Amino acid sequence: MADSRVYLVTVTGEGPVNGGTVRVVLGTRQVVSPQRALRWLRAQARRIADGLDPDPCAVWVPRAALVPVRTGAPGGPGVLDGPAALRWWTDDPGEQETARNRLASGTPYAFTTTDTTGRYTLTAVPMPVPPPNPTPAPRPGSNRHRKPRRWEWRWGNPFRRRAPERARARVPATATATAVAAGSPRTPQHST
Repeated sequence: MADSRVYLVTVTGEGPVNGGTVRVVLGTRQVVSPQRALRWLRAQARRIADGLDPDPCAVWVPRAALVPVRTGAPGGPGVLDGPAALRWWTDDPGEQETARNRLASGTPYAFTTTDTTGRYTLTAVPMPVPPPNPTPAPRPGSNRHRKPRRWEWRWGNPFRRRAPERARARVPATATATAVAAGSPRTPQHST
């Protein structure tokens, strides 16, 4: 039987803005398997880590933009390093296997890391898919093709325009018969 779940994956960032804490959704997607959910989350984790802590040799980074920061191991002493924690989560096969097993069993998974700039959360939530609406069985004989009924021509349709009848009423039938009998120039003359 096919998996009857979809996975809603979300990446959020929270941080101080103007004296308050603001939560921003950095990305969201709906996927059909735990593998695709984790693949998308890994790509987003790399994107966030590279945005927060780019490679100093990257072409797009100005030389004076980067400043060295004292860091510690993820969860260890020292200044918390969010980009390092995101890269660690991306590259750790044991953590990826744990996340895959939790999602396959139907349990939500979240990974949160904190940095001096804020807190970043990767979330995957399994959601049940509602069963499709059953299609009603066709009635006997309803699968035959037939022309639609033209009831408006049989009994008259009060909403139909009457313009063609008015146009015929303007030309009397006796006028055309008189013109033919008189030998009007529009009728061909046959010589005998």
